[in-house]
Amino acid sequence: MFMKWFNNERTRKVLTFPVETMNLLTKEGNYVDTEMADFAAEMLAEGHSFFIYRSDSVDALASCCFEGSQKVLTRSSDGGVWLCPIKEIAEETYRGGHKANLKVYHNGS
Repeated sequence: MFMKWFNNERTRKVLTFPVETMNLLTKEGNYVDTEMADFAAEMLAEGHSFFIYRSDSVDALASCCFEGSQKVLTRSSDGGVWLCPIKEIAEETYRGGHKANLKVYHNGS
């Protein structure tokens, strides 16, 4: 229901949020829920825009998230450049809270 409503809203104006991703569960290379795969194709044919993630695991979509121990390169105007676990930034323990103009880099981006 949401996807049909959202697709209709997109015909009225450009919407950039929310970003949608559909995980289509596969088993031995085939879709487990062929009805859902057909629905995804229908929505794409009607102009809907969303990411499709195919996986043999229902929780694989979350694998793109960082763990707290994941180290990232940071740079801020009041704290310099530092390699630290992302958990420290989230918990605001990053170099005593030095976050003015903070930029976080991972894999070069």
